Amino acid sequence: MSKNKPSFNEMLKNPLLFLASSYTYFLVVLVGLGLLYITNLGAIYNNAVPPRLVDSTQLVTDLELKNPAVLKAVEFENIKTPTPEMLAKGKATFEAVCVSCHGGQGKGDGVAGVALNPKPRNFHAKDGWKNGRNLAGMYMTLQNGIAANGMPAYDNLPVDERLGVIHYIMQNFMEGAPAITDAEVTQLDEEYQLSKGTEEPGILPVAGAQKLVMNEKADLSKRLNSALEKLKSMETDDNARLFKSVTGNSSAALATLINDNTWNKDVKSFRAMLDKNIVQNGFAPAVLRLGDEEFARLYNFLKGLLA
Repeated sequence: MSKNKPSFNEMLKNPLLFLASSYTYFLVVLVGLGLLYITNLGAIYNNAVPPRLVDSTQLVTDLELKNPAVLKAVEFENIKTPTPEMLAKGKATFEAVCVSCHGGQGKGDGVAGVALNPKPRNFHAKDGWKNGRNLAGMYMTLQNGIAANGMPAYDNLPVDERLGVIHYIMQNFMEGAPAITDAEVTQLDEEYQLSKGTEEPGILPVAGAQKLVMNEKADLSKRLNSALEKLKSMETDDNARLFKSVTGNSSAALATLINDNTWNKDVKSFRAMLDKNIVQNGFAPAVLRLGDEEFARLYNFLKGLLA
């Protein structure tokens, strides 16, 4: 017959009895805490929580404002064989622009690249180059960027700096870099006009474009309201009556004229504009049946009204 287990009151009176009864539970808790400590030893040592990686393919940013520019040409032979000056510019560009992501030794371990997923390009690795690791492929990457990898385009850089940074990377970080062939150089030059110089168009950010459109619409609305107010105050004017007699929708007609500046060059231009879409432009077919004198009166009246 087994002995009865001691009651709680008996264990309180005898601490040794309490410890003997709960020893197993204490042991399990201690082992669990020890395992937890060992598992997190690395994070404790670094006194930091492992960083949360951000998927760079999900980053959405507006375009940067870029003014139009003419990119200076380089000598054809220097596309393949850079000058010392080009290499110096390439080194400076790499240190100023590339190191933050690709690291000082080009291993893709830069500070800014820690939060990127996928990681920045390791120039020492031979696999996984989206556009290829030859001169043409690397130039394409600088020209267009690789949005899915978080690699921006650097088409704003002068041609000699782009070529300089590519040659600098090839010479310093890429063991067994692909040989640059004359055919590759010729094709690259033909595609990007490197030895002739190219005109780079400007870029207007979406936010800036939206603001311009909104401002333009506000200005057009203001002009339309002003014209309608003038027209309302000219009910007894013969020219105002003429305008109303040849329009199906006076407001739409005035809006068309405000939005299209081609008509006010001369009477002929005004008639040409009306010939396109009379009804959709707010006018009535009767406008095309006006005599030359009446049509000229209408034209001059509208020019004055919308001035």
